[in-house]
Amino acid sequence: MAEEQSLFITITLEGLKMGTCEHCVIAEQGRPERAWNPNGDTELDFNRDGFIQALQALGITVTITQEYVCP
Repeated sequence: MAEEQSLFITITLEGLKMGTCEHCVIAEQGRPERAWNPNGDTELDFNRDGFIQALQALGITVTITQEYVCP
């Protein structure tokens, strides 16, 4: 059985920011310089594509403008 973890989400006028690192999602403003680009979803630690599909099923349109892996 997979270990449960929290998913943090910040919604601002600039858009939505989400991830499992509270500091990166809540405290960081924008993308940290020390972050690196993901290789698709293989480096991410939650099912981002599944989450986006669930939002789309509710009629919410998602456009990814930035993605990175927490350093």
